[in-house]
Amino acid sequence: MLRFRRAVAVAGLVAAVPSLTGMTAAEAAPQASWKLVQEFGTSYGNPELQGGVAVSAKLAWVGGYTYRTGDSVFLARWNGTRWSQVAGPAALRSTSASVSPGPLAVSGAALWAFPAQQAATPKVYAARLSGGRWTLWRLRGAMRIDGAAVFGNSDVWAFGEGLLPRGWTGLANGPAFAEHFNGKRWQRVSMPGVPLMVSSLSRTDIWAYGPTNRTASAANQKFIAMHWNGHRWRTLAIPRIRATNGKLMWPASFTVLRHDSLWVTEGFHCPVPGNCQPAQPAGMILAHWNGHRWVRVLDRAAYELASAEPDGHGGLWIDALTVKNPRTAYLHYRFGKLSVSFLPASSSGSPVNVSAPIPVPGTNTAWGTADVELGGGPTVAAVFRYGA
Repeated sequence: MLRFRRAVAVAGLVAAVPSLTGMTAAEAAPQASWKLVQEFGTSYGNPELQGGVAVSAKLAWVGGYTYRTGDSVFLARWNGTRWSQVAGPAALRSTSASVSPGPLAVSGAALWAFPAQQAATPKVYAARLSGGRWTLWRLRGAMRIDGAAVFGNSDVWAFGEGLLPRGWTGLANGPAFAEHFNGKRWQRVSMPGVPLMVSSLSRTDIWAYGPTNRTASAANQKFIAMHWNGHRWRTLAIPRIRATNGKLMWPASFTVLRHDSLWVTEGFHCPVPGNCQPAQPAGMILAHWNGHRWVRVLDRAAYELASAEPDGHGGLWIDALTVKNPRTAYLHYRFGKLSVSFLPASSSGSPVNVSAPIPVPGTNTAWGTADVELGGGPTVAAVFRYGA
């Protein structure tokens, strides 16, 4: 049984422990590998991909954006045989502003996207594709949507960040934004913190992660996990964990395998994303909430900027940047073992802007997305597949 505490730190951190199964985590060569399966180049507007969602071996989606006027949102669907482009909402095509699709979710035969149109005042939407037709709703007051939970066309959640108030001195985050759709209208929902990441297990078991409302605009934020039990939000503090070298880390990502298995990655603290002054040492920590306390499971100085998510089989995918010869690595952690893999280069070049793996339910495979930079600035969007 999970124990929640409001506005207090969780005590009892373990300095160093073996894996939860009693095995020492070791980096091993993966038995499967990543292979390039699709590229979307100039004829598609040189898109940049941001990730996607997989429903089964025969249905998956990836999304991103292009800078081509009149065709800003980019979406592609896997039908079990091939990838093909799908047109985005017509109302968002005739625009010179960049429009990204935001997080993608699937419910039945419907695809949900949450596109954000970049402007002086961003315009954010909820968009549903069903029966070949798009329906669009404006989410007023949102700056961007970071996560979504969809349990049917009359039970949809959108989580993210609101527009920056006057005088806001926050990081890259805005204030908390959450809305729920009941099939007829969207209604604002109050939350105890900014929902930067979301893990949805069921309509009465939704988890979110981010800084508290009180510290959202501060350089030294306090992070919490937020749990929706179908009636209200409750919170669990996420503490800063000290690495074996004495460095005090900061929460970087949060995910849930099941209701009693919570995981966080932590890394260095950078008050201004992309411009960390003074420079901080690299490193990655993976920690687990065992129902009573946070336990440090992995401590690696070779990786940084790590983000974890479930692999669908009781393990975790962790995408992280290697410190030496920087590039994005896919780390796979399961049963106390850590394997490392990389997306291969194509004839066009090496992958950059690598997104998190997209596990395929019911299989041991996953999709990966990245961009391949061409000379002069254009990119080719690349889709990879992980398997034996």
